Amino acid sequence: MHLNHSLFTFIVLSPLAAAQVTIDDRTCGTAPAQQDYRGTLATTPSGRVCQYWTNQSPHAHSRLPENYPDKGLGHHNYCRNPDGEPNGPWCYTQDSAKRWEYCDVPDCGTVTNPTLPASAGEGEPVTSEEIAEMYTKTNGWCQNAASGDNIDMVYKDDTYTSDADGPSTCSNICSPFVDAPGYVGMQWRDVARGARCICFFDDGYVPTELLAGSVAQTGKTSVGPITGSGDATHYCYAYKGYMGAEGTERRSIYSDNASLDDYINFEVYGADLQVANVEKEYDQNQNHAEKTAPVFLNHTTIMTTGNTWSSYLLPETVDIHKDSVLQFSFMLEEDTVDGFQAVCLDEDREETGPNGKCFVLRSSQGWVSHMVNVPTQTNLDELSYHSIPVGEFFNGPVNYLVLIQDSDGQDRSLGRSSISDLKLISLENDLLEIEIDDVMDYLKNDQFSYTRDIGDAQDETDFWMSLSEDHTAVQMNGNQWKALPLNEPYYVTHSTVLELDIVVGQSVDFHAICLDFDLVATGDECIVVQSPIDYLDNFHHMTTKLETGVAKRLVIPFGSFIGLGGGDSVEVKYIAFVQDNDNTAKHDGRSTWSNLRLYDSERHNIKFSFFGETVEIPNIQYALSNNANDDQDSRDHIMSVPADGNTIVASGNSWKYVILPSTFTVTPATTLKFTFELFEETELHAICLLDSTHIKDSRNDCFFTAGVQDHDTSQGMKVSPYTEVGQEHTYEINVGSYFTGDVMYLGFIVDNDVGFTTGDVEKVYGQSSWSNIEIDSLPSLDIGLGSDTVAVENAQISYKSSSEDNTPIRDYMASISEDSSSINLVGNMWRALELPTPLSPTELGDFVVSFDFTLDEAGDIHGICFDENLSYGNADSPQNSESRRCVSTAYFHDKSDVLDVLLSDFQTRQSESHRYVLNLSKMFDKLYVNESGDPTPAPTPPPNLVHVGNNGSPGSAFPLKVCQGDCDNDNECSAGLECFQRGGFEMVPGCAGAGRSGSDYCYDPLRKETNIKYIAFINDNGADSSVGDSTYGNIAITTSLSSCLSGEDFDFQLSDCTIKKFLGEVEATMSNKADCTSTDPLLELFAIFDATQEMDVYSQIEKICTSAYKLDQYDFADNTLAIDDALERQLVKEYIDGGTVMNYEAEANSAVMIGKVNDKFATTRHFSMPKHHALDNCEMGAAMCCFVASRTNPDPADNSDVCYIDMKASRYTAHVRDGWSIYGDSSDDSIYCEGFAWGNDGGIASALKGNALFKVGFMDNFSGGKVEQVPGAPLCGCMDRMPVVTNAACTDVTDPTSVVDVHFDSAVGMFDASFTVGEITYGDCGGLNLVEHYESLVGVGKASAVDAAYMHKRVVGEVGCGVAINDFLSTKGLVMG
Repeated sequence: MHLNHSLFTFIVLSPLAAAQVTIDDRTCGTAPAQQDYRGTLATTPSGRVCQYWTNQSPHAHSRLPENYPDKGLGHHNYCRNPDGEPNGPWCYTQDSAKRWEYCDVPDCGTVTNPTLPASAGEGEPVTSEEIAEMYTKTNGWCQNAASGDNIDMVYKDDTYTSDADGPSTCSNICSPFVDAPGYVGMQWRDVARGARCICFFDDGYVPTELLAGSVAQTGKTSVGPITGSGDATHYCYAYKGYMGAEGTERRSIYSDNASLDDYINFEVYGADLQVANVEKEYDQNQNHAEKTAPVFLNHTTIMTTGNTWSSYLLPETVDIHKDSVLQFSFMLEEDTVDGFQAVCLDEDREETGPNGKCFVLRSSQGWVSHMVNVPTQTNLDELSYHSIPVGEFFNGPVNYLVLIQDSDGQDRSLGRSSISDLKLISLENDLLEIEIDDVMDYLKNDQFSYTRDIGDAQDETDFWMSLSEDHTAVQMNGNQWKALPLNEPYYVTHSTVLELDIVVGQSVDFHAICLDFDLVATGDECIVVQSPIDYLDNFHHMTTKLETGVAKRLVIPFGSFIGLGGGDSVEVKYIAFVQDNDNTAKHDGRSTWSNLRLYDSERHNIKFSFFGETVEIPNIQYALSNNANDDQDSRDHIMSVPADGNTIVASGNSWKYVILPSTFTVTPATTLKFTFELFEETELHAICLLDSTHIKDSRNDCFFTAGVQDHDTSQGMKVSPYTEVGQEHTYEINVGSYFTGDVMYLGFIVDNDVGFTTGDVEKVYGQSSWSNIEIDSLPSLDIGLGSDTVAVENAQISYKSSSEDNTPIRDYMASISEDSSSINLVGNMWRALELPTPLSPTELGDFVVSFDFTLDEAGDIHGICFDENLSYGNADSPQNSESRRCVSTAYFHDKSDVLDVLLSDFQTRQSESHRYVLNLSKMFDKLYVNESGDPTPAPTPPPNLVHVGNNGSPGSAFPLKVCQGDCDNDNECSAGLECFQRGGFEMVPGCAGAGRSGSDYCYDPLRKETNIKYIAFINDNGADSSVGDSTYGNIAITTSLSSCLSGEDFDFQLSDCTIKKFLGEVEATMSNKADCTSTDPLLELFAIFDATQEMDVYSQIEKICTSAYKLDQYDFADNTLAIDDALERQLVKEYIDGGTVMNYEAEANSAVMIGKVNDKFATTRHFSMPKHHALDNCEMGAAMCCFVASRTNPDPADNSDVCYIDMKASRYTAHVRDGWSIYGDSSDDSIYCEGFAWGNDGGIASALKGNALFKVGFMDNFSGGKVEQVPGAPLCGCMDRMPVVTNAACTDVTDPTSVVDVHFDSAVGMFDASFTVGEITYGDCGGLNLVEHYESLVGVGKASAVDAAYMHKRVVGEVGCGVAINDFLSTKGLVMG
């Protein structure tokens, strides 16, 4: 035996509910506290509306469903008594001023046999129509309806005062008993006969409780039928339930009050009716003579065998209402042949009679057209449970329960089945619960047939959906297209969601749910949730698949499915359920739909940066397609956006786009930046900038960041690096390098076409996110142009040729800073930017370019270019028309390799920065050329357009000179000039200004101007294209260079005459002069000195400072130590090279003279540095002396060791062209080294370097006995010419009180400076060694970090010799053993 729940609904009555026959907890509550009340009263007696139990506003509380389970609480606002308040149900109110109030709920009373109410007879008068509907009136005494046996009665006298009130009063008194067993009718007597009301009952059925003042009599004898006889002052009203043929039959079957032995219990509306086993044939001539009578078993079951049409009279007439439901269990043990089984409720015993209906439970002959075919037919050996909404098929009184087992085959004895546990219930609240916009609503069970097209009937009208007793579910059996009307029209928007639980018990053609304005599914109204058919026209399909027999919660983004946009809405009036079965067995198919919710989902707006501004767009998601009109998107997969709006998460097969706030145009500089994170990888993951709603248009506007499938190049581009599962990458894509054009939509793709993993038929696999989305333009490069700033679009193109440049450019972008002030190039780049408008030499004017340059990593060549085109100038070939338009800022080649580039005077070293100022009008070739191509100087400034006359008048002005007008023809211009005809304000070649509109001007046609169209940058490195890192910033073109100080004399004083301090004082002077609109001292001096490069300015400053210091210098070498003889003037120079008696004499005779120089001049005069090859051009501003012996001490206090000597650097001392000496890495301090440093910014420190040499090389060490140099190296020299050693002591010389007075003479346009010496002091560098002291100079800007690094290579530290030696030998191709 198999259990088959073939249900219309899920209704199950508990034994308790069956016993409490008069209680309806939906309309009343049981005293004293009425805690069982489950009705829908939601207002208090004061008229206040109740607050929802699940809400905490306006009153917070703890009476929550989870805190009080099984107390009737839920998401509603009905009156309840969860905590047992003694006065009954109550509720919190929606009035913030009144927390709670009691409700007025009726009391259900008791549930025993009927009790005569105390108020009986005192109700509203009963109308004659109502009495006529219930009773048959006869005059006279009422007699027994049966055989004249005993009859019982209850009567009361003096119940009315007017005969006219008799019928109404007595009807009220007897009304509680009309549905009670044994009630026969009533009688009233007129006032003259005592105004008595009598209620008649069959013997034994008199009530046990009586109305006060009433009298009960039993065993009264009455003869004859219930008709009037006797005194006319008696008025008899026979109860119609006991009249007619059924009444007579019913009396004959049920008149005996003794208990029936053979019956079944039929629970009718909560009361048990004992249906006697008195069989009558149903529908004449259907039974056959040999039929077997049905058998009643255990008062619960009727067993039927063979062909039989049996009817059983009910003990009383039963009314079938709209909400009546017949419930029972059915068991099929043997099937019929060419027959069927059915159950009927009928008013009579004729199938075609006026009121009744039969319901087919099983058919072996196919569809039974004249009966209702129950949707799910019972199979052999299966027990099925049925709940048939009989009230949906007919209404009215019934008297018979009918069982049919029709067996019309040859053997009519075939067929055996049984029906058990019969119930007839009333679903007074036959409602479907649906939560609409967070408010619980209840739809009436008014089922309408729904159809696909007008005239195309799809619904099987025999079948009805069943609603569960708790109102939360609807079950469908068989082919059904049913719609329920909504209580109010609902407006579906793009964010509308329909949620529900569904179990498909038996799959058929398809299952769908619809929201519709009418009862015809013409297009977008329906969503298919399960179908073996791949695609149904006009219906949308969920990709979320249902497994038969498995419950699933569906969240259907209905508004998205039907393609609604922002502001769109569709009115719907019905919710429809479709279980389509077009096969012959229309009974097949079973599904349950429950816990429905309809609401507008909260979709957070999407936020992203749109050209520098944060914008929000509505989270309205549209389906994106691959080709036009295809369907790629699984619309039940909605992208999620958190509250901050910055992240979009797409899951499953999702092709979505959103509409941007405005259409924008992608230019070559447009960028897309976002952070992408991959959680589950599918075929493709992409983000798109779209101009249509499909991607396959060969525009390359989708960017794929992950996926296992090769993308179609017509869909978009793969960007690198590809993201792996668990990774997060931030991408910045120069989309303008892939495509240009309009963009209206932003698209997101997680492609999972066929289910990426095994069993992923729902396409739910796959998840990725895009966050911090920015649509912007690459920062433009700002270039100063005169007093204006020009923004140069960041549309990078290859300069010279793409083979020279790292390409594709989008993968090797030069980076422009966010503030647009600088551009950074990394790796091999020859990169150009096109100026917004070409600049003519006239517009460029003086064409003085200034910029800051930083070299973080050296390549081969670094430079800046201003060019007419993208062809690189070639000076090697005179026939090449291209002139050099690039200036190097750093090169690491032989000069012969960089002839195409103009070499600046300062070449920046690695890790250094430098500010360049270049007069390109002087440096560039052929900016102005005549007809023969010979260069001519650029006019400064170009002539302005001048209107001097017209039509030859005045005569003195004609012929017109260059840039003069108004001319009418060439004859009005001077020789060699032509008349430039204009229509408005066109620029006249070689002239400045706009002139008069329409006026024509004379110009020189042989004067050809070359317009500059591009600025380019070179970061060249041929061997390794990833090497090289340089930055150009604060680029400006000065078109009109002039001095604001040169017209007047001015003075300033310097404590230290360095370039930096000199520029600072010039800047201060400019800031105090009103005529100076600029405060750039370098450009000011550039104008005063008429410089070509900034190094010209620095050289001039050094000359001014040097001349001031030089006037005070004393030559201690020639003027004192070697004054006796001209030949001995070489003494000091030879001494520095390690020779002369000063190194070899045993007695320190020379020390006496050295001491005199020290005493007389060392603290009051600046010593000049001896002219010596070892001391010339100390570029890093440091020198050192090293001594290897002592005249006075056989064991001198040495402080250092020699690592090696490179004799090529000291070849003039060593007298060899090349060679080296390796000393090893011992640490026995075999020599003494001491040095001094002045840095490389000039000033007083540089002026005192001769004093430092005198102190270190002569006074302190020679006089102290130290002599002799390291062989092959000078005794004292610049650091690059000295041995590499482990340590060096340090001496510093300062003159803190000296000053330099600077004067500018405007008459001659020259600076003059004078020096006033202070007090010269000597020290030991504060205890620092030479390297540490040099690093301190870097900290105050007097030396560079590059030179400090070089110092570390010359003085390597106690354990540094080994590394230094190996580094040196590696340049020779050797390694120390």
